[in-house]
This record gives sequence, C-alpha cells and structure tokens, in this order.
Amino acid sequence: MTDSTADRARDTSRAAAAGITDGAPMLRAKALRMVRSSSGMTADEVAAALGVSILSIRPRMTELAHRGQIRDSGSRRRNVSGKSAIVWIAVI
Repeated sequence: MTDSTADRARDTSRAAAAGITDGAPMLRAKALRMVRSSSGMTADEVAAALGVSILSIRPRMTELAHRGQIRDSGSRRRNVSGKSAIVWIAVI
C-alpha cells in the first residue's frame, strides 16, 4: 500500500466514523423511546423495531446504560443468534 493509498483509507475511515457519530444521538433517542414504551426489550428487539442493524444499536444501548437511562432488568431472552440477551428497561 502506498502512502497516498493509506491516506485515502484513513480519510474514508474518518468519514465513516463521522457519519456514525452524527447519527448516534438520534439513534440513541429512538432506542430510548422504544425501551420506555415497552415493558423491556433486548437490543435485537430494539433493532428490529427500528429497522436498523443490531451493530448500530448495541453501542447505543451500552451508551444509554452508562448514562443511567436504561438498566438491566435481570431478565433474559434469546436473541436472533440464540444466545441469552439482556432485557433492558427504562430508568424512571
């Protein structure tokens, strides 16, 4: 890889990261509304309800938990891959 190719790759990575960062607040707010309007949802359920990738929702759920806006309910449900997933609930 030449230096100019490496520079372009970094430029595209930065542009992609900026696009995600710009959309994160809106996606976080939508995820929080979904959880608040439910009796608890997994990240997979939130992603499906919003019609977005689980890969874009999981970090938002973590952010919401770190902000104290949602918490682990203690319940678990199977996700799409068959693994046990946290059922998140809103903190009032």
